[in-house]
Parts: sequence; C-alpha cells; structure tokens
Amino acid sequence: MDVQSNKTLDLLHQNSKLPSKSEWHSPQVIDNYLSLYNDEKPDRDDFIQANNRLGIAFPKMTKEFFVLLTEFLITENFTKQRLKDAVNYVIKNFPYKELNISDIISYDRKVKLYMHSEASALVTQGKVSFEDFEKREIDGKIFRILKSDTIY
Repeated sequence: MDVQSNKTLDLLHQNSKLPSKSEWHSPQVIDNYLSLYNDEKPDRDDFIQANNRLGIAFPKMTKEFFVLLTEFLITENFTKQRLKDAVNYVIKNFPYKELNISDIISYDRKVKLYMHSEASALVTQGKVSFEDFEKREIDGKIFRILKSDTIY
C-alpha cells in the first residue's frame, strides 16, 4: 500500500465510521424503481480498493475528496458490486481528469416495479401477459417485476 493509500486509510479510520451490517438500510423503492444491486455491503477494504483505483485513474483528486466520497457511498447505501461497477464505469467512460462525487454515486442499475393496475394495463394492451411478471413483496407492498429484468 502506498503513502497516499495509508493517508486515505487513516482519514477513513478517523472520519468515516462504517456502519455495522444491521445499520445498513434495506433496498428502497424510489418512484417505483428498485436497484438491481442486492448483494452484500462493502467493507473498509472495498472502499480503500475503490479509492485507490480511482486515485490512480484520477491523480488530481485529493485524499479529502475520497473521504467525502466514501461518506456519500455509505449514505447512498452502495453494495459491494455496485461500488465495483460504478468505479469501473467511471474509469472506463469518464472523459475528464477530475471527478465529482455525483459522477460516482449516480451510477445504478434499476428495475421498474409495477403496481397491479399498471401490470393489468399492459396485459390489456396486449404488450405482455401476466406470465411475464413475477411478484415481489417489498416493505409489505406487492409489486410485479418483468421476468426479463434480472435481479442479483
């Protein structure tokens, strides 16, 4: 681990308390969309690895940026796979030499959740059949998801 990584690790240790597994939020439904990422939560090493990779790809970014980024990633309830995919996506596709936190935390893959009435309307219009859906219960509400949409 290089000197920059050690400094970032120290700052993460001092300033960013990672919540325990029980403190992470369950997946949230926002505007009838659900994130496809439903895997385990990242640990400190995952955040350090992501920050190191971003630091190599974007050397102008400061260690304070990575501390703030980690805090936002925790707040945004990132999973291990979403963190990895977001970092890879930004490294592959970002055209500038400096990042904004929003460039990373905005990355997600989502699936549309249909209420029964929405699914019925699509069936009535002949666009799908009820066999194309599977039911999902989220926070006590029943939604339908197209089987063609994959959930981890």
